[in-house]
Amino acid sequence: MGVGNHHLAAKVNVTKSSLDQMSDSDLEQTAERIGNLANDNITVLKTDYGVLGTDVTALDTARTTFAGMKTSPREAAAARKVQTASLAQLIANVRSIFRNELDKMVTKLRKTNPDFYNGYFAARVIVNRAATHAAPKPPTPPSP
Repeated sequence: MGVGNHHLAAKVNVTKSSLDQMSDSDLEQTAERIGNLANDNITVLKTDYGVLGTDVTALDTARTTFAGMKTSPREAAAARKVQTASLAQLIANVRSIFRNELDKMVTKLRKTNPDFYNGYFAARVIVNRAATHAAPKPPTPPSP
């Protein structure tokens, strides 16, 4: 690289504000480009600037971590959609367990423990209270 290599210096000349303004993909590509150039010129960087191989490795690790985080929100949204889609089947499975197993077990207690029996089936009733909103009052017409 050397002190007088202006061509190489131009390839790695970035400011913090320019990094802040880059898109995620451009930021990742810039970090990869600088890391590759640093690896190619590590001897000169170490001698002239005190940049160690561990510094370049840290940059590459940060870039790799960033690349993984960049896609995380989309993957999370896709996972939520899959889980939401499976809710109907899971609810049906739970209802089946109640009807085919638990309800039959509780039915055996109908005569020996009627309070428990009645309380159980009262608790099993689904109360669907839809939200009600009062209709807005129509504006009163102005007096003539």
